[in-house]
Amino acid sequence: MKKFTQHLATTCILGLSSYTSISAQQKNPADDILNQSRALVEQRDYDKAKLSLNLYQKYVEKQPAKWLYAQAELIKIYLDENNKAIAKTLFLEADKLITQSKLEKARESQQIKLLKSQYYRLQNDFENSNNILQELIKLYDDAEAETLLLNNYADEALVNRLLFQKNIDLKSLDNEIIAYEMSLLKNPIEVIRLKNKLSLLKNQDKNTLNEFNKLKELWIQRDEYALLLIYLNTALTNEVKALSLWEENKAIIDIRSHPATIAILSKLAESVHSFNKEKSDQLIKACQLMIRNANDLAQITETEVNLLIKENKIDDASTIVKNFLKNNPIVHNATSLKVSICLAFINSNNLQQAGEVFAQIDPKAPMPAALKSKVNFINASLLQQAGKVQEAAALFLRVGQTSHDKELIISSLYKAGMAFENTGQFKSAVIAYKQLIEQRRHSLTSAAFHRLYKAQAADKEFKGALETIDTIIKTSPTPELKEHALYDKGHILMQDGDTQNAIKAFYDFATVYPKDNRSAQMLFEVYKIQKSVNKDLLEAASTLDDIIVKAKEISPNVYARSLHQRALLYQFSGDPRKSITLWEQFLDFTRKIQHPLAGEVKLQLAAAYQNSLEPNHSAAASVYADIISKTQNPEYLEVAFTNLASLEKNNEVLEKAIIQIVNEKQSLSAALMTVIIDWMHKADLNKNSELLTRINTQLRAKTSQENGLDSFWSAQNFYFEGKLTKDKEQSSEAFKTALTDLQSSQLDYVTIAKLKIQIFAALQQTSHRLDEYLNLIYHFQEHMAQDNYADWQYFYDACVESVKILKSQNNFQGISSLRQRLINSQLPEHEKIIQLIDDSMKVTVEKKKK
Repeated sequence: MKKFTQHLATTCILGLSSYTSISAQQKNPADDILNQSRALVEQRDYDKAKLSLNLYQKYVEKQPAKWLYAQAELIKIYLDENNKAIAKTLFLEADKLITQSKLEKARESQQIKLLKSQYYRLQNDFENSNNILQELIKLYDDAEAETLLLNNYADEALVNRLLFQKNIDLKSLDNEIIAYEMSLLKNPIEVIRLKNKLSLLKNQDKNTLNEFNKLKELWIQRDEYALLLIYLNTALTNEVKALSLWEENKAIIDIRSHPATIAILSKLAESVHSFNKEKSDQLIKACQLMIRNANDLAQITETEVNLLIKENKIDDASTIVKNFLKNNPIVHNATSLKVSICLAFINSNNLQQAGEVFAQIDPKAPMPAALKSKVNFINASLLQQAGKVQEAAALFLRVGQTSHDKELIISSLYKAGMAFENTGQFKSAVIAYKQLIEQRRHSLTSAAFHRLYKAQAADKEFKGALETIDTIIKTSPTPELKEHALYDKGHILMQDGDTQNAIKAFYDFATVYPKDNRSAQMLFEVYKIQKSVNKDLLEAASTLDDIIVKAKEISPNVYARSLHQRALLYQFSGDPRKSITLWEQFLDFTRKIQHPLAGEVKLQLAAAYQNSLEPNHSAAASVYADIISKTQNPEYLEVAFTNLASLEKNNEVLEKAIIQIVNEKQSLSAALMTVIIDWMHKADLNKNSELLTRINTQLRAKTSQENGLDSFWSAQNFYFEGKLTKDKEQSSEAFKTALTDLQSSQLDYVTIAKLKIQIFAALQQTSHRLDEYLNLIYHFQEHMAQDNYADWQYFYDACVESVKILKSQNNFQGISSLRQRLINSQLPEHEKIIQLIDDSMKVTVEKKKK
C-alpha cells in the first residue's frame, strides 16, 4: 500500500484532507467505518480493510464521490497484493459509476485515472499509461500527472534498453525534464529524481554512481532507488556491490518497484552466476515470484537459457527454448530466445543445429537494432560455413560497424578481416582490422595487430605493414606479438626489395632472441640473401660458419642444412676434402633422424669421393649402396644405382644392389631397368647363369608400363632367356619371341635396332645383323645433319662391324659403296672410318697377292 501512496502522494493528501473536514462537521457511522478501514490499511491487515471498505461503500452507495474514494482505496490494496484481475474489475466498476454520475471532472475520478495509469505502467504498457496522464494534464493541468508522465518517459527508456534492446532518444527526454524544471508545478525532489534517471541513461560511469550515492536521502521511493543503484553497479561490473544492495533491500523490492524490476534482477543473476551460483539461483526464484505475464516469463526463461549456455549445457537450454515457444508462441522476445540459442550453437561450432534454429527466424522482420546485429552475425556465420565467404565477410563487417555490443563488434570485425583475407580482399581486411584495433583494448587486440600487418603485406602495402610492425615493437605490451612482428619484419622487407634492411632485421631477431630456435633460421635467411641476391660468397660462407658454431643445440635442422650448404661452398671453391668432412659430419649428426636432406647429402658425398683428385671408388660405392638400401626417393635411387654401375671394380657391390632392388621393389622405373639390363649384357653368362636366370624371371613381373616400354622389356627378358637356356630349340624360340615383341615396341629406332642386332647375332643370322648395322648407319647420318652427335661411338662401331661382316662375305662392292657414302656425307671423323676401311682392304689385297 505504501508504494502506491508514494507514487500518488499529492493525490492522497488532497483526498484525505477533504474527507477529514467532512467528518469533523458531521459524525456518522460511515465515518467511523472509513477511519477504521484506514487504520487496518496502515496495519496491512488487508482482509479486514477490504471488508470495512465494502461496508463503507454500502453506507455511501447514494454518494458517488465517497463511493469512488473507497473504490480507489480497494484498488490500491489489490494492486499492492498484485491481484491484477480484481483490480481490473474494480476499475471497470469505477468507470461505469463515473459515467453514470457524470463525475468525470471530480477529484475522485482523477484519482482513479492516476491509479489506472500506474496499473498500466507496471504492466510495461506505457502507451495507455501515458495517454491517461496526458489527458489529465490537458484537462486539469495536473501537477502529479505531469510528474508521473516524466517518470514514465524515463522508465520506458530503461525498459526499452533492457528488455527490447532499442536505441533511446534521450534528447527529447532531456528537453522534457528541462521544461518541467522551469514549470511552476514542479516538485523539486522529483526534479532531482528525474535528473538522476536521465544521467543513468546517458552515462553508466563512476560519476553517475557518485551522484546517485549523494542523493540517496532525497529519493521518495526507497525501493526504486535501491533497484536503480543495483542496475548501475551491475552495468559497471560491480557485481559484488550490486549483490550486497540486493541483500540489503530485497524485503522492499518487488514488481511494483519499477517496470524493469525483473529485467534488472535477471541481469544481476547472470552477472553473479560465475562466482556465486547460489545467489544467482535465489535471484531467479525471486523473479519467478514477480511474474505478471508471458513476457515476464519469457524474460526469466531467457536468463535461465543464458545461464545454461554459460555452463555449456546447450542441449538443456535448447530444450527449454523449444518447450517455452511451444507453449508461448507470441511473446515479445521469442526472436531473442531463438537468437540466444543460435549463438550458443555457433560458439560451440554446431553450425548444423544453428542453421535449423535460424530457419525459424525472419532476418528481414522489424526488430531492435541490437537484436538485428546478432541476427546478421548468425547469418554471416552460416554463410561462411556454406562457402559464401565473400557475402559473409561483408555482413560481418556491417555488424562490426553498426552494433553497440562490444563483444559482438570485436568478434565480427575479426571474422570479417579473416574472411576478407581468405577471399583475397586484403584492402577490406585491413579496414576491418584497423577498426578492430580502434576498439578499446580487448582479447583480440594483439591478434588484430598481427593480422593487420599480414594483410597489408599481402596487399603489397609494405610501408603500412612495416609501420604497423614498428608500432607493435615500440608500444605493444604483448611479448609474443613483439616477437612475431620482429620475426616477420625481415621477410616483409625482402618482399619490398630492401635486402640490406632485411639483413639487419634478421640479425636484430637473432640478437634479441638468441635462444629462440628461429634465430638460426634468421641467420640462414641472411646467408641466402648474401649468396643469391648479393652474390657475396665470402660473406655467405662466414654466416654459415657462424650458424654452425651457434645452432647445433638450439636449431638442429638449420645446423644440419648449414653443414650441407657450407660443404657445397667448399666444393664450389675447389676444396672437396673439406666438403667431404662436413658431409660426413652432417650424416653423423643426423644418423638417428630421417633428415630430408640425407639422400641429397649422400649423393654429394659419394660424388665427391668419386671425383676428387684422389678418387675413393670403394667409399663412393659404399655410400651408393647405402642410399640404395635405405632411400624411398626414386630419383635418388636411380642416380645412386646408375653411378654405382659406372664405377669399375665394384661388380660385387653392384650385384648385391641389383639383387636387393629386384627383390624389394614392386615395380621398376625405366632408368633402373636400363641399368640392370646393361649389367646383364656385360655379365659373365657362364659364371652367373643361375643368378641371371633368377633376376630375369623377377624382371618379367616388374616390367614398366611407361610409354609402351612393356613390349621392349619383354623382348629383353626373352633375349636373356634365350641366352641363358641351354636347349637350342627353346633358346631359338625365345629369340624369335623377343623379335616379335620388338615389333610392337614404341621405343626409338636406335634402341630397338641395338637389341635386334644382339638377337640376330645370337641366332647367327649375319645378313639380318648387317642390315640392322647399315640401317643404323643411314639413320645416324640423317640425325647428324641435325647436329645430333649423341651416338657417335655407336655409329663408329656400326661401321666397323659392317665392314667386318662385308669382308667375311667377300662383298667388296658393299664395302666400296659404304666407303663412298661416308665420303659423300662428310660426317665428323668420317676420315677415320675411311682409313679403317682402306687399311682393311689393303690387308685383303696383300693376302690375295701372297
